This record gives sequence, C-alpha cells and structure tokens, in this order.
Amino acid sequence: MNDRPPSKPLTWKLWLTQPLAEWREWWFQPVPLMRLALVRIVFVACHLIFFFPSLARQQRLVSHNESFIDPQVLIAMIVAIVPESMFRTVEMITFIWIITLLAGVAALVGLFTRASLFVLAAGTATLVAHGFSYGVQHHPEALFTIALFVMAFSPCGAVLSVDAWRAARRRADGVPADLGAQQRRQMSSNALWPLLCIQCLLALAYLNAGVCKIYMGGLQWFDGYTMQMHLLQDAIRWDRPMGLWVAQQWWLALVISFFAVGFEVAFPLVLFWRRLVPWFLVMGLGMHIGIFALQAAPFWQFMVLYMAFLPVERVWDWARRGRGVMIQPTTSAG
Repeated sequence: MNDRPPSKPLTWKLWLTQPLAEWREWWFQPVPLMRLALVRIVFVACHLIFFFPSLARQQRLVSHNESFIDPQVLIAMIVAIVPESMFRTVEMITFIWIITLLAGVAALVGLFTRASLFVLAAGTATLVAHGFSYGVQHHPEALFTIALFVMAFSPCGAVLSVDAWRAARRRADGVPADLGAQQRRQMSSNALWPLLCIQCLLALAYLNAGVCKIYMGGLQWFDGYTMQMHLLQDAIRWDRPMGLWVAQQWWLALVISFFAVGFEVAFPLVLFWRRLVPWFLVMGLGMHIGIFALQAAPFWQFMVLYMAFLPVERVWDWARRGRGVMIQPTTSAG
C-alpha cells in the first residue's frame, strides 16, 4: 500500500509565482556591501582621472560654433527650459563642469553619496550630450554615465564612505570599537541588483553591436575584406602601423571578423552561466586593447565596467588577511 501523500497539481498560481520568486532571487541575492562600495570607488576614481569631460574642449565647442549641429535629446530638453543663448555660454558650461567635478569628489569619498552620484551622473550626461550636439558622437561615454546613474540609486555608500563614518559617530555610545569592521563585512540583499543591472546593460551593448554588424553588413562582414577596409581606414587616419600591417593580412582580418561578432553576440551568456565570466572578461580585455592598438578606438569605460562582474571584496579580504585580520561575513536585511 502506498502511503505517500498525493502530490499537489501545478496550479496557475504556482506557474506564476515560482518564476517570479526565482527572478527576485536572481536580482536580490545577499552579497557584501563591500563589493558595491569598492565598485563605486573604482568607477568614480576612473571617471574623474581618465574619463571626465575636458573643460577646454567644452569651452572650445561653445566658442567656435554659432549653434548646435545635432542637439541631443537631453540638450533639447534643457534649451526648452533655459534659452540657448544663456545655456550655450562659456560661463554656464564652466559652472556645470565645476559642480559636476565637486560632486564627483564627494561621491569618491562617500559624502552624501547618493545625491553626489546623481549630480555627478546628471552633470556628466549634460556635458557628454553637449559635446555630442556638435556632430561627433562616441559609444562608451553614454553607457558609463548610465552606470553612474544606477549606482546613485544603490546603497553604495553604506561602507567605505564619509556617510558611514558619520553614521557610526552618531551611534558611538554603546557601539563596539570594531564597528567599522562589522560594517565592512555586512551582507545586503540590495547590493547585487545595481551590479547586475550594469552587467545587463553591458551585455545588451555588446549584443546590439554584434546584431548591427550582421544586419547591416550581412555575409560581407565575414568575408575578411570588410574588416580589412575598416582596419585600413582607421590605421591611415590615426597613424597605426600595426593596424596597417594587419589590414594587409586577409586571414587575420577574417579571424578578427568572426571573433568580434561571436564575442559580442555570445556575451549575454555570462548572465546565465557564471563560469563563463572569466573567459569572456579576458577575451574582452584583449579585444579592446587590440582595437585600440589597431584602430585607436578607446573603449576603456567598457573595461572598467567589467568590475561589476568581479567579487572585488575578496581582494580587500586578501589584503586584510595579509595583515593578520580575518573578516567573516554577516547578514543584513538592507
């Protein structure tokens, strides 16, 4: 006689709630707040040091052009409120640049972290869109600016920040002396979603690039000659001797054509099979370094965004273990 209780039939509620629960679990797995804080510091530091819009270029664009050539959507929205004659001045652009820079410094040290990051992202978006409104546009700046906006809505200032230090000072009475260490090892269910969002945006950017190559180039993209043409044009324009040599090697151009499309179209797989992450990140680093060497196309922002895939808090733990300090994670509902 079978004593097993009868199994419950799959109802429409179970079919609906189970995928939603798995979807929520994917976005909100607890991870160390330290990971998010370190990514914030690296993103903002790289932005301020390497990617921050040039004030001289911004002023030159205003001074040497009578009006916008191709006003971007954000600029069109701004000049709908602020007259173009007032916005398109050296003084206004300089003011926006200074406010954005100060917000970036505050975001780096974690002072009013979320507000500072939002001002940094908004100011950067304005300056980038202003530069794009004169007819020259690039790819990496937009994606990195969106990543800054995403970080602005995350608890990336919960640790390793002036905000965290001030909060600890306010709770100083009766708090153990190792509060900083306790904060650094906290786990949070809200620390992963911003990193996953950046990962998804980067995957979509790569997928879009690969699909556009296939859609616009068709089979000609895979004949090797199309890649030779692009390499030759950029090598001559930007004086890239290595690019000029590769452009004369048909078989190398053919391999590069297949690799570029294959990498870009397959990159979203890292979102579902995490074991592929190290391989794709290494290939991505090699690809972008090669693109810069052959075509002088800088995609350094994409390479920095790879930080969103890495458990960078392990580097911090490793450094502290080297000083004889062990860190054990604790959980937090935040």
